[in-house]
Parts: sequence; C-alpha cells; structure tokens
Amino acid sequence: MFKKYTIPLLEIHVTDHCNLNCKGCSHFSNIADDYFINPHKLHYQLIEISKKFNVNKIALIGGEPLLHPDLTNCILTVRRIFKNSQINIVTNGILIPSLTDSFLQLAAKNECHFTISKYPITSDKFLNYLDIVSKYNQFISVYVRNFFRKYINIKGDSDIKETYRSCYMKQCITLKDENIYHCPFSIYVQYFNKKFNQNITVDKGINIYKADAKEIIKYIENPIETCKFCTFCQDKKALYDIELTKEAKMEDWIL
Repeated sequence: MFKKYTIPLLEIHVTDHCNLNCKGCSHFSNIADDYFINPHKLHYQLIEISKKFNVNKIALIGGEPLLHPDLTNCILTVRRIFKNSQINIVTNGILIPSLTDSFLQLAAKNECHFTISKYPITSDKFLNYLDIVSKYNQFISVYVRNFFRKYINIKGDSDIKETYRSCYMKQCITLKDENIYHCPFSIYVQYFNKKFNQNITVDKGINIYKADAKEIIKYIENPIETCKFCTFCQDKKALYDIELTKEAKMEDWIL
C-alpha cells in the first residue's frame, strides 16, 4: 500500500507585494513586483501535490495576502483539495477592518486560522484587528515581531551545511508556480537581484509535475547553493529593530 510523505508546512505566496514598506523585509515584499496568484492554476498545482503528499498546514502568505482580490477562491481551492489540512492566513492585519462579514464567515466555515503579525508599527490598532476577526473566527494566533534579520551574506561564503542546519526557514517549504522551493529566501531573493543589480544564486526549485515524492523530499532535506548567501550561521549582529522605510537600500539586507 502506498504511503504518502507528509509535509509539515507548505507556504503559498498569494501575493508577493505588501501594503507596508518594512526595512529589510524577509520576503523582499517591499521591493517585489505586484503579483496575485491565479486560483485556477493553483487548483491544478495542489491536486498534483495532493497525489504525492499529505500536508499538515498550508499558509496563505505574502506579501500581504489580504490584498488578493480573489482570496475567497484561493481559500476554497485549498480546502476543496486538502480537506483536513490547517489553513493559515498570515497577515499584518491592516486590511482586517475592510473585510466583509461574508468573507469572515467563509473563513470561519472553512476553519481558517488567522495568524496576525504584531509589529511595533501596528500595535496601537492591534486589539481592533483581534476584535473584528474574533466575532466569527476562534482560530487566531498572534506572531509578535519586534526584529527583522539581515539575511544576506553578499560574499557568498557561508558554510552551506551549517547554514542549513541552523536555519529555521527550512521548515517554510514554498510553492511558487509549478515548483517547490527550500524557503522564501531561495526564490524571492530574485527581487533583491533585480532591484540592486546583484547575482545572488536564485534556486531553480524542483518541479512538482516532473519529480516524484522521493526526489522532492531529497531536495528539501539537503542544502542548496543559495545557502552560501544566507546568514543563519552568523551571530545576532544580524538582528535589528523593525521600521518602515521610504526607499529600500542594499544594506537593509546585508550583514
């Protein structure tokens, strides 16, 4: 009898861009192109993944996912295919007051968990966000973020094995188009390259249609070339206070 592998967490960036301009955003959302995932294409990608894997948790993330004009259809697509997986909407909360009752009811009906990031820059309105969501949805978690991290070693001489071993982002397996990627950094650093004319290795990922489950797991469980440019084996000098910026600079990401 065929036994499926289990992916603990699959992240789906339903948008790449954001409504905040956080200095050194870990997903490069403040310098990303405007992008909305196509729910129709997502449907077929998730069907293919469901043939090969069980998925414990699926995070609809960004960027800011509440910017997506058809987030309802994204939620329904995920729930239709992964009936027992936990769905998380990971948001900064700013757009929660603009959500309709019908959307909040649909999210509750489909047992969506709201993971609301609490940043210093939004903390004064945070209780309001919680009050709105809690009218319909009992599944709420708060992610307190006071610091971001400078992720990039521009020299590209990090020890890839040590970086991979110490990296918490390796649990953030990312689906982008038809590929699975190690983590958001490994694919979205392309926006850093584009903005600042750099050549940091962007991972090619592994195609969900062409690779079997064992090949995908092997890819996930081993370091990649992009790890050379990551600072997770560096010390805490990489941490800095979260703040908004009007103009992104290379040094916002470089240790």
